[in-house]
Amino acid sequence: MPEWLTYVLMALIAVAAIACLVAYIVKVVKLPVEERKELIINFLCGLITTAEKAFEEGGKGAEKLKMVEEAFNKTAPWFLKILLASAGVGSLRELIEIALQRLKKTWDTDPEEPKEKEEEKQ
Repeated sequence: MPEWLTYVLMALIAVAAIACLVAYIVKVVKLPVEERKELIINFLCGLITTAEKAFEEGGKGAEKLKMVEEAFNKTAPWFLKILLASAGVGSLRELIEIALQRLKKTWDTDPEEPKEKEEEKQ
């Protein structure tokens, strides 16, 4: 295969990848504010779950909150940080609290949890 053809194919692949990325970003930016918040909250739910597992023996809420904030700042894709700024939220902590309340409801209604507690009692 000629060398120039390799470069043309690589350029086409790069252009296609950039076009897909731009299309996704435009799609996300056009979402209503509430749906943008949902994207961030879903991401935060994963971070909160990780923090809870890290402090299984019982950590302080402030330590967990700090861990979630640091994890968000380190691991969140840049477009999520832009969405946070454009979502009309006062702070990241507000969304963390919303995500935590949602997870508490989920954990309280988890059907697997009572079975595990019954097995521990026996």
